[in-house]
Amino acid sequence: MKKIKTLLVVSSLLLGGIAYAESEVSFDYEANLVRREALEKEAIENYSKQSGMSIQEATKEYYNRLNQKFHKNDEIRKEMEKSNNSN
Repeated sequence: MKKIKTLLVVSSLLLGGIAYAESEVSFDYEANLVRREALEKEAIENYSKQSGMSIQEATKEYYNRLNQKFHKNDEIRKEMEKSNNSN
């Protein structure tokens, strides 16, 4: 009975691994970058129209905000690492 259960577990793991490997989709970094740049450009243009500022000013503000979010998330990550290390 143990052998049957072991064979069942091993075979299900193998079949699951094969199914996962076949379902994996390759990620196109270039297409993703182009899509992201288009979304950023559209967001900057919309922000520029809404706030009544030039595209250059809106771009600067957009990237300043993005940089601030990055630093804020970096600080949060460092605090989490400290709390995890102390535990």
